[in-house]
Amino acid sequence: MGDMNRMRLWAQAHEACERYSDELNYDGNCYETAFRIIMDGDVEERELRDWRLVHALVENATQRHGHAWVEVDGWAIDFASGEERVVPADEYRRAVKATNVQEYEWHKAAGAACRGENFGPWHHDGGPEPLEEN
Repeated sequence: MGDMNRMRLWAQAHEACERYSDELNYDGNCYETAFRIIMDGDVEERELRDWRLVHALVENATQRHGHAWVEVDGWAIDFASGEERVVPADEYRRAVKATNVQEYEWHKAAGAACRGENFGPWHHDGGPEPLEEN
């Protein structure tokens, strides 16, 4: 069942991104990509399955920076930078070392986008922060 659900979620996210492919710049535009995925499709399904837009600070080898992805049914969906990942949400959060995590239900994300006139981030500035050397 897990792989079937994962494949279905990937297909839905891929379809959403295809619809906006002329408008999306996947390179470094995770906030818009995740927002488009969560806003696309059937409102009833978003309500029933508890789709969440997630904003957080994540780490790579040299810096901490803002990032966005979608979570639903225990899966993280991240199509930023041209990658198409659907992985277990808890593993994803550990792998990217997510901190300062904020989750938005789809209707709250829509309101925040309207108020801020952008796709995010809405609770932190999202700018890169160099990691301190140990």
